[in-house]
Amino acid sequence: MRLIDAEYTRRPCYGSRRMVVALSEQGHTVNRKRVQRRMRVLGLVGMAPGPASSRPHPEHKLYPY
Repeated sequence: MRLIDAEYTRRPCYGSRRMVVALSEQGHTVNRKRVQRRMRVLGLVGMAPGPASSRPHPEHKLYPY
């Protein structure tokens, strides 16, 4: 958990998939499910776009073609 926290502090955009790759590059073999569980315990989340991110804002003016 200390390694996950240190890597997340350096790169907060990493989710569980990229975190597994980063830890394996350091020589640690970890499972993605284990990393997901540890990140959940630590309260860490990757910076992925949320749902409906391509929906336009309702106050934005629509210009016709």
